Amino acid sequence: MQIRKSDNRDEPFLDEKLIGSFCRLGVPPNEACVMVDSIKKELKPYPRTSDVFKSASKKLFEHNRTIGLRYNLKNAIMQLGPSGHPFEEYIGDILTAKGYETKVAQIMRGACVTHEVDVIARTDSRHIMVECKFHNAPGAKSDVQTALYTHARFMDIRKADEGKSEHEKAVHEQWLVTNTQCTTDAIAYARCAGLKILAWRYPEEGGLEKFIEDEKFFPVTIFPMPMQAKAFLIRNGITLVREIMQVSEERLSRDLGLKKNIVRAIQRDARLLCS
Repeated sequence: MQIRKSDNRDEPFLDEKLIGSFCRLGVPPNEACVMVDSIKKELKPYPRTSDVFKSASKKLFEHNRTIGLRYNLKNAIMQLGPSGHPFEEYIGDILTAKGYETKVAQIMRGACVTHEVDVIARTDSRHIMVECKFHNAPGAKSDVQTALYTHARFMDIRKADEGKSEHEKAVHEQWLVTNTQCTTDAIAYARCAGLKILAWRYPEEGGLEKFIEDEKFFPVTIFPMPMQAKAFLIRNGITLVREIMQVSEERLSRDLGLKKNIVRAIQRDARLLCS
């Protein structure tokens, strides 16, 4: 069976690829095989990847609601858009929860020009410049131009601090965080330039999706609720699922325009995701 990707290229449907995705979410291998066989039988000829995703999502929700929600993580992050600012806020909130002191959209002086830095994350001894590259188009990748641009900004800010002690310098590390994959050239350049990348499935031992899963830093857009409700949460600085549990049922119902039983279900799902 051939499937059509978001870039309109065709590729073979690989059972093992979907089975592997299910198993990474915690589905037992034998059950994952049965589910994938069932999905293949239900698909129409020449399906798109979006058709496979919808069918797989439905099967996973029937199997286990929490696993079904987690399977939607990549799409949920894309729903933080269309602008990149909510993604910057989301990454800032994640780093704050990890113990960093963070500031979003900071203007910093370079030797040549000033720069608006997406996130500055600080500990007592380290200051990290974080460039957040957000894509809301399936199949998009962050290329070497993004890595070059990030490193150039870092070096310009560092050059402005020449002569200062290491502790006094504005930035010590450079990170590129993106919700998509990076091209091989971007990765090669980053390794050479000392640029840390956190991307989808990169590093191989633990990319952005594993970081989110392990630390339970799920975005609020992971819930099946109206887009206007998701937008309201983001506008009011609520980007993490764990923050949903800290707001009363009454307030969420009023602010989001949702019935209390729906809000109750969302908060129940939030507890399950974060447990």
